[in-house]
Amino acid sequence: MTFPNGTTKAFVIARLGRSPARLSTLHEALRCVKRVHYSDDSMTTSPDKFTCTRCGNCCRGTGYVYVSTDEVDRIAAQLELPTDDFLETYCATHRGHLVLKSQENQDCVFLEDNLCRVHDVKPDQCRKWPFWRSVVETYSGFRHAKSYCEGLKEFGYRDFVRVAEEEDVHPGH
Repeated sequence: MTFPNGTTKAFVIARLGRSPARLSTLHEALRCVKRVHYSDDSMTTSPDKFTCTRCGNCCRGTGYVYVSTDEVDRIAAQLELPTDDFLETYCATHRGHLVLKSQENQDCVFLEDNLCRVHDVKPDQCRKWPFWRSVVETYSGFRHAKSYCEGLKEFGYRDFVRVAEEEDVHPGH
């Protein structure tokens, strides 16, 4: 395992006295990662939690929102559509998985005026943002997400990992 700044698992074990077995869990890795120095953590503030600014940037551009049949049923009910109509209008497949369609400009089909039309029943993938595995576990993933997510602008990586850990977040995606 190599952490975002190039630190290896062996270094962390030696430096922090962690055994390989204990370091294998996500939360243990997060505890160790937050002790490693990152260049963008020279902020003067330390946010206590992530707050969505409703910028809508996480819903823009290319990408896929994967949906389960349960999520399809919830969203269809919210929109008062029969499931078959919902599937035909709002869903497609990507590599054998059900996904939400995008607008012509590649934004999510449910993004309107920076808000989600189905916010109360949005898919788990969306609900878990920004606590995706690729954002929590990798510095490069965090930096990429921070480049467009207004809610992450106040965070350094260590602070974000701390918040994920304190919220007992179980990253998805």
